[in-house]
Amino acid sequence: MLEERYHHGDLRQALLAIAKQQLTSQGFETLSLRAISREAGVSHAAAYRHFPNKEALVAALACAGFEQLKAFVEAEVMQHSADPREQFFQCGIAYVQFALHNAPLFRVMFGVSGVDRLHYPATHAAAQASFGVLVGTIQRGQAAGLIGAGELRQLAFTAWAAVHGLATLALQDQITSQQGAIDSERLVRNSAKLLWNGLKYGQT
Repeated sequence: MLEERYHHGDLRQALLAIAKQQLTSQGFETLSLRAISREAGVSHAAAYRHFPNKEALVAALACAGFEQLKAFVEAEVMQHSADPREQFFQCGIAYVQFALHNAPLFRVMFGVSGVDRLHYPATHAAAQASFGVLVGTIQRGQAAGLIGAGELRQLAFTAWAAVHGLATLALQDQITSQQGAIDSERLVRNSAKLLWNGLKYGQT
């Protein structure tokens, strides 16, 4: 059988890779386990041993997406500067860049699928780990005396909400000026400066 060419873990990864390709080229609505297993050259039953339904497949895609997001943002944050302020800016810029370069996957990660991440521990953990990169930048800012006192995750959530909103608007082509499209990096940096100035005072 064709599935014999795969080891147990290899088939799962192959199915996920094909699913991501189909998500990018055809969109979420057409994503199906049957089509993915056919593309992989394995039986439908073989695919179901790894993903019992489409929701499980989508949750795994989202999990992989959050892992990619964490790696990308973390690399951008740490390679640019040891300055917590600049790291905070780069965190937001990288987040929006990831969203724009991985739009179908980003939409799956944040809502289009309707999957409740709490039902999938690995996906939930990956999402929390990616959020932890932002928490780390704020923690370093507090340690350096550049950000005021406050509960770390609450401050991070406030900053994330603003940047996520910008990413969502950018994906919907809602960020424009009279001259046309606005430079998303410049917009995020300017917005991050405003957020940083607010964070200086912490929570009241």
